Amino acid sequence: MKSLSALLLLLLYFLSAPLQATEPSWQHQLDGPVSGKALVTEQGIYVAAGHTLYQFNDQGQVLNRTGFSHKLYATPVAHQGGLLIHAGDGLHALDFSGNTIWHHASVDGPLKIEGQSWGWGEGLFTDPWAWYRSSVTVDGTRAYYGTANGTYAVSLKDGSRLWHTDTGVTHTTPVLVGNRLVVGSWNNHLYGLDPQTGEQVWQFEGDKQRGYGADWNGWLGFNLDPVTDGKSVYAGNRGGYTYRLRAETGELLWSAKHGNTWVGSPAIIHQEQLYYGLSDGLGLVARKKTNGNITQFVPMPHLIFAAPVAAQNKIYFATLSGEVFELDTGTMEHQRIYQSQASSKNYSQHVKTESGPLYQNPPADLSAHQGAQWQVQQMLQGLDSILSLSVENNHLYLGTATGRLISLPLEQAP
Repeated sequence: MKSLSALLLLLLYFLSAPLQATEPSWQHQLDGPVSGKALVTEQGIYVAAGHTLYQFNDQGQVLNRTGFSHKLYATPVAHQGGLLIHAGDGLHALDFSGNTIWHHASVDGPLKIEGQSWGWGEGLFTDPWAWYRSSVTVDGTRAYYGTANGTYAVSLKDGSRLWHTDTGVTHTTPVLVGNRLVVGSWNNHLYGLDPQTGEQVWQFEGDKQRGYGADWNGWLGFNLDPVTDGKSVYAGNRGGYTYRLRAETGELLWSAKHGNTWVGSPAIIHQEQLYYGLSDGLGLVARKKTNGNITQFVPMPHLIFAAPVAAQNKIYFATLSGEVFELDTGTMEHQRIYQSQASSKNYSQHVKTESGPLYQNPPADLSAHQGAQWQVQQMLQGLDSILSLSVENNHLYLGTATGRLISLPLEQAP
């Protein structure tokens, strides 16, 4: 009976998600995983991977490569005739040809967590699921970004430090809302800062898990970029909560809880709705931003970590199973529009029949932590998981775990 139920669930998923294959316009193999989004400008398409910032034209030809001493995980930002890119050694300002204008030194790095509740033993270990880093928010003459040592503000003129505030390990991109700069921290707090001074105006602590498994520290952390509608700020966290706060004061306006899952992706706001993906909750969620009520749940075969994107009345989102889906917000129907070659080849090896990740047994000679890292990497590499999405000029740009940048043409609206 259990196997029959699983088959029925799988059949229901494929019937509800018709397939429409879209072939890439072009794709390139890059220097490392592409966790940051591609940036499209008049000067070209910029994307960071490994130790390199790449520049492409819209035909997929490489125009330039700029090397860095530290790895790049963040999304580049265009500003004042050039680029800003956050690397492991700080914030770099470049011209569009990749020449350095200034460099603000700071230290970033992976999240380290206490391993006992994960079954890894005593001590600090690298979180195998924490792949993303803070990008940059720009306002007037200032740039703001988060690091392993907190949040910084620097001058756009010369990169000089204006202030630094200890917000813990901050891998989220700050969001500016009026006279508040809001950041999310791995210490399970959101902070409302004065953007002029860095002074903490308010802090908000995420709810703790209750019941069985509540002592697992994997439930803690605001690891997803907060978003704003100009008055409120919205943020999900590893505890499975999504929150709406008043940006000025940090007052809680509503919260919503998903059971036994992280909120997997940052949210986007589109047509008064909040859209975001879940990890083990296996789906895309749509909520009214005013009251948090769910308006749609789209079941998915795998985890969602990449932030969705919107184009006209369509929402595009991707799974770690190497698939891209399109949701029509008018009809509320969805379809799969792309699947990576690796996913097509290795799907049954890494995706359960009834949906969800199918982790491989690690080699016996690995430690518990090494085995967890191995399992995650086997999944990411085996499916060519999609880590980032951006959309511009009727093209979807996919960044994958194996280091591919893929340009996917979208069907034009009549």
